[in-house]
Amino acid sequence: MHIHTHIPTQTPGAGRNKVKQVGTGRNKEKQVGTGRNKEKQVGTGRNKEKQVGTGRNKEKQVGTGRNKEKQVGTGRNKEKQVGTGRNKAKQVGTGRYREKQVGTGRNKEKQVGTRRNKEKQVGTGRNKEKQVGTGRNREKQVGTGRNKEKQVGTGRNKEKQVGTGRNKEKQVGTGRNREKQVATGRNKEKQVGPGRNKEKQVGTGRNREKQVGTGRNKAKQVGTGRNREKQVGTGRNKEKQVGTRRNKGKQVGTGRNKEQQVGTGRNREKQVGTGINKEKQVGTGRNREKQVGTGRNKEKQVGTGRNREKQVGTGRNKEKQVVTG
Repeated sequence: MHIHTHIPTQTPGAGRNKVKQVGTGRNKEKQVGTGRNKEKQVGTGRNKEKQVGTGRNKEKQVGTGRNKEKQVGTGRNKEKQVGTGRNKAKQVGTGRYREKQVGTGRNKEKQVGTRRNKEKQVGTGRNKEKQVGTGRNREKQVGTGRNKEKQVGTGRNKEKQVGTGRNKEKQVGTGRNREKQVATGRNKEKQVGPGRNKEKQVGTGRNREKQVGTGRNKAKQVGTGRNREKQVGTGRNKEKQVGTRRNKGKQVGTGRNKEQQVGTGRNREKQVGTGINKEKQVGTGRNREKQVGTGRNKEKQVGTGRNREKQVGTGRNKEKQVVTG
């Protein structure tokens, strides 16, 4: 008895679009047409495979439901898509720099590459987030406009920048000694530390201002050269100093009784008070001069020893006295 073992085939039609079928069960193969764009289908259930075309750009589809897979092309840049809804995943290419996209809406995620320096982007609008790299020094950027935020690194010394223009803010570190800088030009402000003793600097040139502390005793300095001004404190008794050399001026207090001194050597001048009875002294040695008052009756004294001179008044009736005792 002879047994037939071949698979029955059906070929309805005889032209280019003829249909060819191999087998009769759930896994039967079906082919439509004969050219490069012929369709081929394997199986009949939910997971059936369907292929269109035969070349490098042929399309292949597995399954029929929402999570069906679709693949276009066969080379390194082939596209692969999983699912059909808003959250479908799409991948382009197969190598290290392949692109992967999840979702289709405004918040879709896009990733380029697979290694440590891969790029990741979330969202598509002005506030989208972008991240480059995965390690401690990865860069993160939020937004795309003039006020976008950029952050480099993740640790205590990470850098953070807000904005892109001349007035952008930059911050280095997160601890007590973090640095903050506002603006980029000659008048940029720089601040070190967040507490009461933080340092603040305005400008970068010879006349830049520097301030240490924030309370009543804060120190302020204007300029960097020989004639720079330095001020300590903010109240009535604050000290002010102009210059750094022998002829520097120093002032203590702000009211009528403030002290003012010019120079640092033996011949320095010292003045106490500002009114009509102010005292003025020139020099520090035995022959120093001392004057009390400013009007016609002011007193003047020269020297400190046994032979010091004392004079009262300035007019025709002034008195002059040589003290010998």
